[in-house]
Amino acid sequence: MLGASASAYALLRGKRVFMVEDDDRLYCALKDTLNDAGCETFGLFTAASENLYAVPSSQFDVALVDVSRRDARFARVIQSLNERGVPMLLITGRSRTDLPAQLQRRPWLAKPFTEQDLLDGIANVIEQGRSG
Repeated sequence: MLGASASAYALLRGKRVFMVEDDDRLYCALKDTLNDAGCETFGLFTAASENLYAVPSSQFDVALVDVSRRDARFARVIQSLNERGVPMLLITGRSRTDLPAQLQRRPWLAKPFTEQDLLDGIANVIEQGRSG
């Protein structure tokens, strides 16, 4: 993963990050890290579907999606984000080859990762979205 520059971190301020995470403790830790970096965060797996459709797609800058389970609800949320063109950073405890084929080319972080890894990953996905 490429390191994010200081200007990339400036990109994080005010960005809206939609989070799909089913572990409450991890969700809170990720949320705190992103909020401290100046991001707005929302979403939680138990209400992911409702949150996803309640916010216009133009208001998502990036999605952080835990793909630790092979769950149809996760697949529907990922499909909806794809249809909206929302850039995604996947997080998983599995290897890339364990991910479904359609997700293997997506940017991802392997658990465990550091706060720095998370911020670099989000910044890189945002930068790629701006240039791509």
